[in-house]
Amino acid sequence: MDYKKGTAQFAYMEGKIVSALAKAHKDVKSVEVRLHVEGHSPKMYRLDTTVKFVNFHKEASVVVSKGIPPLKDALINEPEDHLKAASAWSLGQIGRHSPDHARALAEADVLRRLLAVYLHQDSSEDLQTKAKRALKSVIQKCTHLPALEPLLQESPHNILKYVVQQFAKVLPHDLQARRSFVQSGGLQKIQEVKAEVGSKLHDFIDEINMLYPPEIVQYYSPNYAETLLKKMDEYNPTG
Repeated sequence: MDYKKGTAQFAYMEGKIVSALAKAHKDVKSVEVRLHVEGHSPKMYRLDTTVKFVNFHKEASVVVSKGIPPLKDALINEPEDHLKAASAWSLGQIGRHSPDHARALAEADVLRRLLAVYLHQDSSEDLQTKAKRALKSVIQKCTHLPALEPLLQESPHNILKYVVQQFAKVLPHDLQARRSFVQSGGLQKIQEVKAEVGSKLHDFIDEINMLYPPEIVQYYSPNYAETLLKKMDEYNPTG
């Protein structure tokens, strides 16, 4: 596909950038756009956009209110996979910038949308690759765990390992987060994951389980009710 100036693709990406920044121009110090051409046959095109703000501390709120919605809309509604891929890549670049940016994407339901694109059987290989990379980048930057919990329910193991890893990194340092993880059903959910012994996913689950008393982990294990029934059958109250 051709991103040269004057083409429909160039006009589309230019429009998305202008739309994202139009209402935030007073806070923008500079905008730098680079087009990278990689490979020979076929050629791959990658568009980088760097936005510098007058007040750095306003950056996250500006990105959330002006930058994410049009990119999310393109990811969902654009019919062409190469445009979806460009949006996925851009969202990943936003989310990897800081924990606040990652949280903004998660709370805007971007992660679930990226996951849906990645899992869709008709998505191109390039789109799936960019969606997966974006998911990984944002997940590994997000420290607001409630925003990640929906992914515990829906992710395949190759994405789930990044989600569980993030919980394993954050939970040891936050008592309230550990309590919330139990109350929200997160601890129960990871007990239901059938991770292969020796895999990274299995190791991350073990790390989380070690943060809780064994009886709590056992209580939320899938076979707990069966274990209790077995004990009841074996119990002889008459001695």
